[in-house]
Amino acid sequence: MDKKWKKHLVHKTDIASITASIPIINEEFNTGFLDSKKQAQGKEEADPYLLGYCKTHNYVLITNESKIKPNKIPAIAIKNGVRCIDINDFLKERGLRMERKKTE
Repeated sequence: MDKKWKKHLVHKTDIASITASIPIINEEFNTGFLDSKKQAQGKEEADPYLLGYCKTHNYVLITNESKIKPNKIPAIAIKNGVRCIDINDFLKERGLRMERKKTE
């Protein structure tokens, strides 16, 4: 990622969101939702905090991760009362669509 854009994509997490993420981390610790390599290195992961933030602020999470795998964001979101849609649903809900431009 280009460093000049990173400051626009990083958002400080509030205490309520961190508190909401703790049960998600505890529940999903051994399900494969959390990256075992990052866990072994003691590194934090963004996904549970992202879910906690969306839950706390009643935001909709947009992702194209698999909706059928039980250890991916959409399934974990549903378990935690977070609405999760993909980019196609996002565009449909707003009455937009993607079209391929014909080249001449």
